[in-house]
Amino acid sequence: EYFGKSVGSVKKVSLQYNQTGQSRGIADIMFSKPGLAAKAAKELNGMLVDKRPMKASTILRALLDST
Repeated sequence: EYFGKSVGSVKKVSLQYNQTGQSRGIADIMFSKPGLAAKAAKELNGMLVDKRPMKASTILRALLDST
């Protein structure tokens, strides 16, 4: 929700949890447009979340043709 409001439209979010169900503090966020991911990495990297700096980076995935 925060990323959608501060950066732009979010397509998918997945959070990572440990074996006991506690958050690991890691999330993968897929934005609706590639430029939004770059904007998020630039604007939010280093921002404090729960007194810890956020590490924001972009990962580009190539779409493979299945034919």
